[in-house]
Amino acid sequence: MSASELVAWILNAVQLVTLLIAWLVRSAHHKHLAAMRQQCQHLRAACTEAISSGEVIKTDGSRQFVRNLAYGLLGIESHVDAIIGKPKPSASQTSAGQP
Repeated sequence: MSASELVAWILNAVQLVTLLIAWLVRSAHHKHLAAMRQQCQHLRAACTEAISSGEVIKTDGSRQFVRNLAYGLLGIESHVDAIIGKPKPSASQTSAGQP
């Protein structure tokens, strides 16, 4: 094995390790973003339940505040979906029967 072949083999090994580290980092970020999206969904569901039950939220002002909070959480979910690479279909696409 010549010196140039040895250098090429070492460079290939370094590139492989770098690729594996980058893949592991992306995978970890994906898992964290998915957990963040799920937490936003739970918070939004709690807001929706509080609005619909009417037990906790009695005034129109507080109901509007919680509704705005829920819409903000929905926006965050959409941004996280876009980062993950799984954007949600828009309302016009789902009503037209498109995936």
